[in-house]
Amino acid sequence: AVAGTNYYAVASAQAMQDVFPGGECCWCGESGPGNGHGSGTAPMGCLQCAKGRFIKQRPYDQPVWGDHEIFHQDIRIVVADICPHTGNEVWCPPHVGSVNTFGSKNHFDFANPPHGFDNFYFAFTPEPCP
Repeated sequence: AVAGTNYYAVASAQAMQDVFPGGECCWCGESGPGNGHGSGTAPMGCLQCAKGRFIKQRPYDQPVWGDHEIFHQDIRIVVADICPHTGNEVWCPPHVGSVNTFGSKNHFDFANPPHGFDNFYFAFTPEPCP
């Protein structure tokens, strides 16, 4: 978790933050007007927060053994970086509405993932940061 908080720092996919102060990717940006609102791409630009839970399933075919506590706790995240599409083509979609290799429109890279993490799906809801 981020020191002094109960938030985990993440990088959100480029599609989730598609407005950049310098005009083009790839510094930490903001979510644009096309995010959310039926696009399927969450508005998760830099310094945006969310709460969610890991789902006992991975995006690839590999069994999940056990019932780890990670599946039974709320996880809070704050976007602190970007996962640019270039160099991360498998995981991070480039544009609002586009999908990654596994068919997901959203993706987070955890800087220091919680204990028990192993590329599980993460169901989340954006929420105001404190």
